Amino acid sequence: MGEIHPKPHALLLPYPLQGHVIPFIHLATKLASNGFIITFVITESIHHQITTSKNQTNHYKEGGINIFAEARKSGLDIRYATV
Repeated sequence: MGEIHPKPHALLLPYPLQGHVIPFIHLATKLASNGFIITFVITESIHHQITTSKNQTNHYKEGGINIFAEARKSGLDIRYATV
């Protein structure tokens, strides 16, 4: 009755090609919208390709642009890391 179930946590590690990363970004947002905690990990080079190719005005995090800044503003729990 009073059981507390923790949120499921998914670690997303897309294959490091831009054609694979963009669908994973959509998957991360969809899973987070359904109550998942997401940790999204990509390489520095792919992060650079994505952020420079979009000419976007995302918010900066330590070390660069955070592609999930808007999703976080809406309350989604998406953590972002580069390796």
